[in-house]
Amino acid sequence: MVTTKKLLLILLFVTLVFPYPDLPTDLPDPPHQIVLEHNTALAVPSWQDWPDGATPNPVYVDMSIVKVEPSVNNRIPADAELVFWVWSEEYKDDGEEHSWKINCGENECNRKVQLTLIKKTEEIVYYNNFQNGSKQQEIDVGLTNLSLLFSEDTLEKANGTEELELVLEWEFTYLYAITQIEWKVCGVNDSCVDGTAPLTWPWIAKGNSTKSYIVDAGEPEWLVVRPLLGEQWFRNNRFDVLLFAKKKLYRANVSLDGNESGFGRIYNFSIVNDTYGAWHINATEAEQFANMGFIEGEGAFTPTPLVKENETFVRIYATEFSYEGVGRHNLTLKVTDWFLNTHTYEKELLSRELSYKAEYGEMGESGVSGREEFRPSYAASESFLQHILLPSSAIALLFIVVLVGVFLRKRK
Repeated sequence: MVTTKKLLLILLFVTLVFPYPDLPTDLPDPPHQIVLEHNTALAVPSWQDWPDGATPNPVYVDMSIVKVEPSVNNRIPADAELVFWVWSEEYKDDGEEHSWKINCGENECNRKVQLTLIKKTEEIVYYNNFQNGSKQQEIDVGLTNLSLLFSEDTLEKANGTEELELVLEWEFTYLYAITQIEWKVCGVNDSCVDGTAPLTWPWIAKGNSTKSYIVDAGEPEWLVVRPLLGEQWFRNNRFDVLLFAKKKLYRANVSLDGNESGFGRIYNFSIVNDTYGAWHINATEAEQFANMGFIEGEGAFTPTPLVKENETFVRIYATEFSYEGVGRHNLTLKVTDWFLNTHTYEKELLSRELSYKAEYGEMGESGVSGREEFRPSYAASESFLQHILLPSSAIALLFIVVLVGVFLRKRK
């Protein structure tokens, strides 16, 4: 009889025990709290049959990194905390018999012994590899969960494509006293002949498990592309913004003078179940818009002079919003990333009517001279206009706008 011993930390093979209802799909927001509560509730014992291919060893150990919490697809935030893992062990106890065969040429020769466990040693090392660094921690089977070994400050330096690699390596040694029942060795012409078993025999179970995640980090950089200089004609009021990011965004909201006026969502979320019974969140592309546009692009963007040189962003997001009104208006753009962190940008924009001879507005108003919401009449000589110079930073911003225009046309 084989006695099995197994401890599963945090997550278990409960799919063999508990049936699951249909899991939700097409959710408007990532359900991190629901998934966390489900996964942490799985901390109960479970059993598994002796795995195929376990012989000739009378011992078996397996481990796996199941998931980092929170995570979506293969991405985690810089402030992720929990690492869910499983561990299982099976070995023969005192007095049990163990048999196997050895190959002698084309012949198979039998061995059968009775086992008495003398000593067992366990070594488990948990590694985190990120950028050019590596950290490790020796752990034991009594540790109910793991944490990331790199600090949030370090992970915040991720460029949006770099992976954090999590590794478990283990080596368990079982030293048995051997009582010989049958012990064959290879003889002449590959025959099976009687031999003498050693007094002790060490069996070793070792292996490793690896899982990698892309780290989402950093704050986005914002650029209002229309109106570029904060002022515009009231008949074409725009609030069009570019965001350069190192993380995935899924939702955008625009508010006009404190009232939400536009909404866009480009991802849906679903819960999926794995072989351990753990729940994971998957993101799929979606298109849901109300009074605004919101699109995503990938590449390598260095928006000089918005940021310091050599800082590259791997994602660009474009939002488009139009509105009505004359005068000063407060526009607010709020975006939400896959881990429910919000980022907000506010801008006061001036919408103006044209005026004639600084006296009449284009809607027929009179006495408009000196009023902010009316652009003064202006006439300049040709020689003056030819000598207007743009600073280098303005030229750089205009260049960005041109590139973005190309990008938007390609996405439509």
